[in-house]
Amino acid sequence: MQNCHDRVLLPVLVLLWFTGPTAAAIDAVPSYVEIKAVVDAACEARCDLLKHATGVVNMSIRLGPITREHYEGLQDQTDQELCVDPEPFRNAHQVETTTTWYTNGNRKRYDIVTRKPTDPGAFLIESNLRTITDPAQSICYDVLHQEAYLDRPRHVYANPNGQAVTFDIHQLYRFNTQTIPELLQRWFEETKPPCTRDITKAKLGPTECLRIYCHPACTDPSGQTGGTMKLELWLAPQMAYALVKARIWCRSSRQAYFLLESCEASYEPSPAHPGIWLLKTLDYISNQAAENGSEILKATFTDTRIGVEVPAGMFTFEALGILPGTVVYDKTQGATPPRPYYRGMTPVYPRYYYQGRGRLEPIDG
Repeated sequence: MQNCHDRVLLPVLVLLWFTGPTAAAIDAVPSYVEIKAVVDAACEARCDLLKHATGVVNMSIRLGPITREHYEGLQDQTDQELCVDPEPFRNAHQVETTTTWYTNGNRKRYDIVTRKPTDPGAFLIESNLRTITDPAQSICYDVLHQEAYLDRPRHVYANPNGQAVTFDIHQLYRFNTQTIPELLQRWFEETKPPCTRDITKAKLGPTECLRIYCHPACTDPSGQTGGTMKLELWLAPQMAYALVKARIWCRSSRQAYFLLESCEASYEPSPAHPGIWLLKTLDYISNQAAENGSEILKATFTDTRIGVEVPAGMFTFEALGILPGTVVYDKTQGATPPRPYYRGMTPVYPRYYYQGRGRLEPIDG
């Protein structure tokens, strides 16, 4: 971990030259190659440090309506003209969660507490779930019902709503399911010409940024020429080119660009690892499933500690609070339908009593 941290310091210091007094004098803009070098090093160093880390994330997740503001160039049209119906989303449909997370190499643990929603239409109910997952299997303990489940490794959902069910700290540093190096690789190096690629200076509030704009051109079957998608990234050089804002658009059936995803983030420096910047707040909007509404995530990050050794004892039955005598359902062995079976009934999974020290005893019958 220390070697990776050392690798990021030199390129960060080199590119900070472009935002200092000299940069103001010559109005220089770093090249794509120079930017990519720092982004690669910074993301690799942070990713490695996050593999041995812990922290807390408070999230507010809600569903909102798709509105005319999500269409570029159609803001002057009414919701009725765009066939947008905000009525189903008059209530907040909001849930609030607190996630305490731990990582130790490829082992991850996340304890998600979902507070009782005030909105009866919220997509989640009150819960307290503690989960350990690794490449072999996962263990989930339902604290409120005092039941546990063995299952296959947990799949991490990329959409905001998914973060209320499964959690991966690395996912929150991505945009459009990709890391920033992957985005630059795809849009700058793999996109075939003709296309527009611009790097310009910009400012987001007090933060000096570089705005990277990519707009591939293509010709669709109808003969109309124009890019079907475009991407905007705002990177902050003073923060090792951390992503502070991003938007990705696609051409809609109305021949206007529709906002697929957007995010805005703030960062704070790691006190233990100079040159590494950690998320402080994140606002993320996903309209990928527009028929279900706009998924809106607001997250606040606290107590983040990276490059620390999380004890192996944090990844045990006992650490989750599973006591001897707790019923454990084994979903890895499949399920059988209950007898008698009625449509919609929950399948029956093999059941065990937890005996302590990782031992399970089958429940007869």
